[in-house]
Order: sequence, then C-alpha cells, then structure tokens
Amino acid sequence: MIKVLFVQSSLEKGGITNHLLSLVKHINQNVFQIEILCLSDERSNSDWAAFEERGITIHQLHGKRWHTEKRMLALLDRALSIIQPQIIQTFTYRPSYFIGKYFSNKYITIGVLSSNIYQNYTDSYGRFIGNYIANKELQGLSKMQKVIGVAKHLKETFATKFAIEAIQNGIEPGINPNLNSKSALRKALNWNQNDLYFVYIGSIIKRKNPAFLIEAFLKSNFKQKANLVIVGSGKLLHSLKEKYQTEKSICFVGHQSQITEYLMASDAYVSASFSEGLPLATLEAMSAQLPCLLSNIPAHKELQLAAENAKGIQLFQLENTNSLTQLFENFVPFQFEYTVQTAKQMTLAYENLYHQLCLKDGAI
Repeated sequence: MIKVLFVQSSLEKGGITNHLLSLVKHINQNVFQIEILCLSDERSNSDWAAFEERGITIHQLHGKRWHTEKRMLALLDRALSIIQPQIIQTFTYRPSYFIGKYFSNKYITIGVLSSNIYQNYTDSYGRFIGNYIANKELQGLSKMQKVIGVAKHLKETFATKFAIEAIQNGIEPGINPNLNSKSALRKALNWNQNDLYFVYIGSIIKRKNPAFLIEAFLKSNFKQKANLVIVGSGKLLHSLKEKYQTEKSICFVGHQSQITEYLMASDAYVSASFSEGLPLATLEAMSAQLPCLLSNIPAHKELQLAAENAKGIQLFQLENTNSLTQLFENFVPFQFEYTVQTAKQMTLAYENLYHQLCLKDGAI
C-alpha cells in the first residue's frame, strides 16, 4: 500500500477541492491510501464531509496565518513524522512552498499547478503582493521531484522555470440531458420554457470578467427573449447586482452548491475569463453537452483542440464586446457530445506517476 498525503490549506469548496474529490473518488484504494492534511482550520463553506463520507482520514495542523515560518515548520515536521507518507502532493501556495522547500529531501513530493499563478495572485492581491506569493510558490515547486500542470498551456508557460509535465483535468461521464428533464428543471427554477438561457458559473471577480459578459449580452439583438444567468459569488457581485438591478434579463443567483440543474436547464455556457487553468465549470458544461461561448485564452483554446466535437466551442475576442455580441445574436440552441479526458483517466495518470516515483525512489 502506497500512502499519498494531499496537503491543503483547507478543504474550502471550489475548483481545487473538486479536483481532490475526483482523485479520491477514482483512486484504486487497494493500492493507494489517500490521507489529507489541512494547514488551517475549516470555515463554514468546507467540503470536509464529502471526504469523510469516502472514508478519507483528514488531519488538521491548526496553523494560523500569523504563525512564523519556524512555527509552521515545527508543526508540519511533527505531523508528517506521525502520518509517515511515502508521497506528498500539494495544490496551492502555502503547502507547495513549505513542503517543496523544506521536505523534498525527506519525502517524494509532487506539486500541482492549477492556474497561471502570476495572473491569479496579482488579480487577487495586487501586483506587488501577488508576484511575491507566486515567486514563493515557484520556489517551493522548483525543489519538488515532480511538478504537474493541469493543462498543457501551463506546461508551456512554466517550462523555463522547472521541469513540468501536464495531466489535464478530467470530468465525470456526461449528464445526458433530455428535453423532459430540461423542461422540468426550468419549471422548478421558475424559468420561461420558450426563452433562451445563457449561463456563467464561477467567481464574480475581475479575472473572470463578468461585466464584459453582461455588456455584450445587453448589446445583443436577439430573435427571441434571452436571459443571462450568473451563478457564483465574489468581490464584484454586490456592485454588479446594484448596477444592473433594472435589467430583467440579467439574473444573479449567488453561490450554488449544486450547479448541474443550472447547466441542464440552460441553452449555452459562456465565459469571458482573462485567465484559467483548465476550468472545471467549462468542463462540466461540456459534460452537459452545452454549446460553449468562450474567450480566446490559452485554456479555452486547449479545450477546443481537445474536444472532438470542436464546433460546440466558439471563441470570441476580448478586445471589445462586438465579437461576443455577434455570437449571442447568431446563436442557435444545439447539443454537442464532446470527447475529453474523464476523471477516471486523469486519476489513472496520477496513479502511474505515483508508481514511477516510488520505483525510482526505491519505495516499492
């Protein structure tokens, strides 16, 4: 049995935690024992229970943001000596920095890059702090035995920093929508059966560019009544709701724990993001066989190349809203059966990686 320890800041709900859940769901538990170590205490929006339901042992370090580096290292060292993992895998800034820099000489370490961290962190924390955090994470990753990007474009972006391989994010098998379920879901959501519905799912933040979506939508001359549904929360949610409160066709529904019904009830998925890793919300929209109107960034181009039915993905320019407005106006509802990597295939790639590293290290 190979013990693999996922080290996370917390199990806060979101894309990275969903990525962990997929690995836990599909991993061969006869060969691999997965445990999780959280550096911080959990908050109310935690997916802790989802991992416990699958029998995963979760450890807590109870670290604080104000703890010194020396204190965090002492806590980590003690926890790791008790858990005794053969492999440690990290997915975010603090775990990657601490594990990579200080423990790569004691354990087999794998760091996962889920996004272009320079773009993400500067958007969240500003240029100075964002670049500082990104450089600290890269410092830790550079010490690890293996760095994995969740998309091929991330491998290309960071190849000059260190050796990096790509294991693309995977999705669960298709949702298999049908007209009966779509009609029932629209009734439950109080949506008009004959309207067009475009949906965006994700954080309402600058990097996701939600105002661009709204402006392009409002400029469009639709042949039938159309609505833009925005699912998610974030720093810009309150100001956007206030700005567009008189627009009846713009619907903000906030954070939703279950997004499948919104995808199945919609006619298309839309995203104007400036930067992504390999976005799980878009992959889930593809799983629901929705046409996707996406910004022409590397992540979305990669999805278009990976999908066998590439006609279902249409890309638009971010220079101005005209390109997306044209796609809105010319849109015709249709279902597309995409073929992209499944969550099971993604997990198998990680299993193979674990075996290779253990063999190289002499651990098996």
